[in-house]
Amino acid sequence: MNFTVWILIFALLEISYLLYRSFKRRFSQTPLFRVFVSMVSYVLIALAIMVLLTWYSFY
Repeated sequence: MNFTVWILIFALLEISYLLYRSFKRRFSQTPLFRVFVSMVSYVLIALAIMVLLTWYSFY
């Protein structure tokens, strides 16, 4: 694993955590918030796996 890949993964985790905190403060009353957060987290995990797979196939 390259050092820049670790920096990118850490930045993605940090950004998703900050977004989660801000959304939780705003939309904690609505029941759709849980569905939205789970959808966004699944999409972020899938994107991270795809980026890692393409990085391994190219380098």
